[in-house]
Amino acid sequence: MKESKNTFNTFQQLEKVISWTIEPVVYFIVPKQMSEDLSFLVVECKITGEWYTSSYFKEWNEAEGSKAWENMSEILKKYNIPSAAWSILKDDLEKFKSGLKTWPQIKLSGIPLLADIKTCQEIISLTNK
Repeated sequence: MKESKNTFNTFQQLEKVISWTIEPVVYFIVPKQMSEDLSFLVVECKITGEWYTSSYFKEWNEAEGSKAWENMSEILKKYNIPSAAWSILKDDLEKFKSGLKTWPQIKLSGIPLLADIKTCQEIISLTNK
């Protein structure tokens, strides 16, 4: 996938973006109505609210993506970075992707992924294929 100049490559640049950010928190975002092409990461500064988004990624549930996720997890552990998975309405994510909404706007509509049973079940079914 070609990278936008406004996003970072999820698996190749995460460590660099974390190093730029004071007290980072990483959010893994998935649509409430499962859509692989709208999943992405946000690295947010707890102090200033500054935020960086990753490119959208489709490979998160493929075998190749599995190794990349392990690497990403290791980076978060290495730097002791808090992270959370959030489910956000697909409509809000489409508006975000098209530039009609910003991260602070769509963040308000998010709920913890584990509280969204239906989306969790969809993710589990995709990863078990």
